[in-house]
Amino acid sequence: MCEIASRATQAKDYVLSVWTEWDFYTIPQDFETMSPFQLLADALRQLHNAMHAVVPTVCPAGLFGATQQTATLSAHVEMANGPVKDSSQLYGLFVWTYRVHSSDIGRLPLKVQGGEPYNCGATAQILDSWLSSLDVPTILVWACCTFDNFEYAKTRLYDLRGNHTSFAKLARQLSSSNICEQIEGCKRTVLMLFYHALMHYRAKLQDVGRYVQDIPDTWQSNAHGSPGLVQSFGHLLLANLSRESGLDFDVLMRKIPKTVFGEAFFEIFCHVLALDFELCKAKGVEVFVDEFHALEKAGPGIEGVQDNKVDNNALEAEESGDGGLMNDEWLLSADKRYKVAGPRTCIGLVHWATFCHAQQQGKRFMTVASDQAPYTPLYEVIGESVQSQQWRVIGVWLPLRKEYKASEVGGWIVNEDEANAFVI
Repeated sequence: MCEIASRATQAKDYVLSVWTEWDFYTIPQDFETMSPFQLLADALRQLHNAMHAVVPTVCPAGLFGATQQTATLSAHVEMANGPVKDSSQLYGLFVWTYRVHSSDIGRLPLKVQGGEPYNCGATAQILDSWLSSLDVPTILVWACCTFDNFEYAKTRLYDLRGNHTSFAKLARQLSSSNICEQIEGCKRTVLMLFYHALMHYRAKLQDVGRYVQDIPDTWQSNAHGSPGLVQSFGHLLLANLSRESGLDFDVLMRKIPKTVFGEAFFEIFCHVLALDFELCKAKGVEVFVDEFHALEKAGPGIEGVQDNKVDNNALEAEESGDGGLMNDEWLLSADKRYKVAGPRTCIGLVHWATFCHAQQQGKRFMTVASDQAPYTPLYEVIGESVQSQQWRVIGVWLPLRKEYKASEVGGWIVNEDEANAFVI
């Protein structure tokens, strides 16, 4: 129900037809006046009343600025104003692989790791600022490598691309003076390039993605000033699209303001998490990015990198494999290779005003995993101190890795009897 977009004659049937299978569930008397989101919220309350079970959501109230019950969906019934087109709009908002036991539906039990809480967000910056220092080929390859990590949401990305759009229409949208047309053209073109890379350059995309974890200078040029590894791949994708269409997409994409890329990516990232893009914009949500330094914390599990040392033989063997892009232009020292292999770009959605205010007040930031299942979203939470037993959600990180080790996050959502803190 989360990924497969099943359809029903009436949107309310997405809830009623599923939950009536449970013995504890009772259809509300006023169900005819309730929206699908309200019906789902009521079903979750009945689940908690019967089993003390709470299902984590990727659409927590704290993402929209709430200061109470920040980990619950209950504050977002305004989303009911939009039409529900398929089941994924409802069930995609929750991490159904995991239910936790909590005596209070308004809070999530939390197991905080010892020592200084680890976080991805304390030094994060807004996406538009981050993109401003990159050229267009680099942005496009970064986007393709990022989308390739969304294994759990490939169907959503494909649906967002929509039916085949003519190259001429894309060109008109990209060159339009209407900002909305530009964003739509940019979004569809980037997704088209991604699926083109998947179809024709799968090995190269994975090869680049193996090293493209952050944005060091080596992305955009090498020691000789010629195009670097990532730039070269971006030029290749644009050249192929231009050749196939007979239009100069290289020029068209370079004319697009970086803020248009930011808006297009914002919409895509919301779609990946099954969030309503317009609601996120209206409530002051922004995309923010940071680097996840797993190698410095616990080791990323990358072959050839152990105990903070680089096995150059292993790297060179991997670089020379079939379909690789490692050639004379890839001139990196061992230190540089270590740097590129270690960090991974983190992408999240955050309530920007709360985030900035928390930074100014010196609040404690922590990154929390909602589950240990593959591709589980992470929460960014804030607390009053290192010893704080109460934390509030302010954002959600998109999962870019299949799984996280316990030592790579600040805490986990657990059953209440295992908790030493709470997300309130």
